Amino acid sequence: MARGRPFKCPYDGCGSTDTVSKGKRVTKNMGVRVIRYCKKCKRKFTPRNQKPVEQEPVEE
Repeated sequence: MARGRPFKCPYDGCGSTDTVSKGKRVTKNMGVRVIRYCKKCKRKFTPRNQKPVEQEPVEE
């Protein structure tokens, strides 16, 4: 069960909370960031307020 406020679409005129997880992005400064997909306006966005996500170790 999800707790807290749902992610909100940041685009003008949308603001929908009907979003799903769409993957992850790895950045140098902030580490792993979650990408969300808005079902209403059909666009992807990276939420501003995120707790750091632990990166899985890569086997070589």
